[in-house]
Amino acid sequence: MPSVESPAKILIIEDDPTIALDLSMILRRAGHQVIGPEADYDSGIKAVKKHDLDLVLLDIELSGEQGGIDVAHFINDYASVPFIYISSYTTADILHAAAETSPLTYIVKPFRANDVKIAVQMALSQKSEKKLPSLDYINKKAPISLTKSEYKTMVALLRGLSGKQIADEHYVSLHTVKTHLKRLYSKMEVHSKMELQEKVMGL
Repeated sequence: MPSVESPAKILIIEDDPTIALDLSMILRRAGHQVIGPEADYDSGIKAVKKHDLDLVLLDIELSGEQGGIDVAHFINDYASVPFIYISSYTTADILHAAAETSPLTYIVKPFRANDVKIAVQMALSQKSEKKLPSLDYINKKAPISLTKSEYKTMVALLRGLSGKQIADEHYVSLHTVKTHLKRLYSKMEVHSKMELQEKVMGL
């Protein structure tokens, strides 16, 4: 993972041309390499498969039958690339569905250039090698105790593994991993991977 100062390869998946252009300009001015922008599920998936990415900026509401959350599921299952949601939709239902895909964080439209820069810098500067608290310690502090399986899933997630990689590493099904993640987010009362890491490291 590049440092905050180093160029990062960032894919934009956004179907509003004006917003996509704004994001591209903000990222390029910050010294990053912009891939895309792509405007729908199919082109977004192709770009994820083609490029060795550091980060994806992903609009939740894309045109077509499959939206940003569908792209996020693909990323989590097969690509192991961190992503940030961009959306003007912040209802409880949207947040719940989005949270299950483990985004790093959210950028809410309309956004300022500084909002994007800060979110990207925080995403790129995350240190997955940080030592996480033990399960016993977390369960003394957390609202609801985690199971051993949920804790192992959390550690793998914060190491940057995709859902499929976690499943392969733990010899379980992808469905089981998704179930663990759903329960983990609910128990820890978070909606994103970044919120999860901040909460865990702050216990």
